[in-house]
Amino acid sequence: MALCGRSEQRKEREVGKKIDVHCHLFAFSESGGGYVHPKFVKSLRARWYMHSIGILGREDALYGRLPKLEELDEKYANNLVHGVEASTLDHAVILALDGVYDAKGRFDRERTPKSVTNERVVNLCSWSPKLLFGASINPMRRDAKEELAYCIEHKPALMKSLSNVQGFDPASREHDWFYEELRSHKIPVLQHIGLELAVPNIDIRFANLDRLEAILRRGVVTIAAHCCGGRPFVDSERTFARMRALAEKYPNLYIDISAMASVHRKARFKRSLKDPLIRSRLVYGTDFPIPTHPWAFGREVTASGVTVPKNYFDRDVAIKEACGVDDAIFERGYAAIAQRALA
Repeated sequence: MALCGRSEQRKEREVGKKIDVHCHLFAFSESGGGYVHPKFVKSLRARWYMHSIGILGREDALYGRLPKLEELDEKYANNLVHGVEASTLDHAVILALDGVYDAKGRFDRERTPKSVTNERVVNLCSWSPKLLFGASINPMRRDAKEELAYCIEHKPALMKSLSNVQGFDPASREHDWFYEELRSHKIPVLQHIGLELAVPNIDIRFANLDRLEAILRRGVVTIAAHCCGGRPFVDSERTFARMRALAEKYPNLYIDISAMASVHRKARFKRSLKDPLIRSRLVYGTDFPIPTHPWAFGREVTASGVTVPKNYFDRDVAIKEACGVDDAIFERGYAAIAQRALA
């Protein structure tokens, strides 16, 4: 596949304006550098994600008419790269996702809903200077130290952790070595927090705020995804208070706003923007390819006077700007990630 070129207008832009710290790559086939469980790839949920970014038609998504997995790989990768290139983003962190491993450290195909190798993401990031490598390692894999050495060599912007789906406990002392390596190499962790709605969970306890604090206590810079989770449609007072207490206690905590342009996360998103302490820690992310819901923010968008763009990334930007996201939040991700990834 050809390298996507940057437009002259984009070459003139100053680096440091907008960075998306939370952008997923899907790889459907092993030849394409990934794996998607047959049940998951055929699910309406996965098909609808593909429809939301335009690589599956509406009827194909509804009735499960899928092309070959290798073709899906190519369409998804091209859609992602072209979307970032055409957007107002300066950088996007593209995330690998390690799978589930058994007690002997072997890859567990049956319990893994989806995975994307670090090597595949490194390769994709060579297509465009806008793309930054987001690594992912399940510390339960038997070659975790070797895989970490590979990732360090390729200068990751961060380490993605979806521990409730990957099936490991971030608070376990057996993983201390892993977080110590991340701390010593100044690689931040992008930690999923809260119930995972996009893929099946193994143990949702592994994504609660106590596990988040276990990482923060180790001195690792940590980006808590999705405004620290919370229940759909309801802004839980207890969860918000706990998130705020952690922000007060740990200066190494950042909080991303990925997937917050969604109707079921709107209440938490709007409240997070209003709280001065939480706002001072917010970083921008999309959670591509999770669908956005412009209709749920109609009042905000109308009041801002903007037209919602067709480009997925600019649409997410427009919705969040209409809600009050400013340059400081768009730029703060540069402070959170490992800066050597930009070298």
